[in-house]
This record gives sequence, C-alpha cells and structure tokens, in this order.
Amino acid sequence: MSSEQAKQWSPKIHLIIANLKRLVLGTFRGVSGPHLQDYTDDEFVYCFNRRYREAQLP
Repeated sequence: MSSEQAKQWSPKIHLIIANLKRLVLGTFRGVSGPHLQDYTDDEFVYCFNRRYREAQLP
C-alpha cells in the first residue's frame, strides 16, 4: 500500500474503530466475550437496514 492510499484509508478505518468502540461501550455495557460477535453483527444489521428503510419504519 502506498502512502497516498494509507492517507486515504486511515481516517475511514479510525472512524470504523471509533464507532465500534462507541457501540460496544454505549449500548452493550454487560457484553461478555463469547457473545460479543453476535451483538455487534445484530447491531450492524439493524443499523444498516434502518439507514436504507427509514421511510418504512413505524
């Protein structure tokens, strides 16, 4: 990866990591290690679906 590509991708990667940390620390305060993957997957799917289908929500 060139330095230009690294400069382009670095802010995006940091944003994803920061959002994941905020998700885990803010929403799932009592998440244990074995269940962390399930919680983050479900939350991602919920947010993704809500983002593109907001007009259909009650």
